[in-house]
Amino acid sequence: MKNILLISLLSFALPSLAASKIAQEHIDTDEGFPYKNLIMKADRVELSYKEHGDEVECRVAIITANNTHQGTPKTTKAKNLRHKPMAACLSRDEAKQFLAQL
Repeated sequence: MKNILLISLLSFALPSLAASKIAQEHIDTDEGFPYKNLIMKADRVELSYKEHGDEVECRVAIITANNTHQGTPKTTKAKNLRHKPMAACLSRDEAKQFLAQL
């Protein structure tokens, strides 16, 4: 079963660039535990990334009514981001820690 993951494409560039237009899109993902559980329990999941050729610098934010959990920034291949965005940008251990806090 696929879950809808809200992806907010944010810029890591200067605040003026980040304050400009922010593109949002929904993507389908079939990533399993713990990513699926995070998506289901969070109010919102944001995946921010910036492309550098065939590599991507990305970070995941898990947002609830009471808190925001920011993942550690990661660098990955653009191909990994397309296939499994959550796993590419948030380590399994970090995802489990965030899930335990929800």
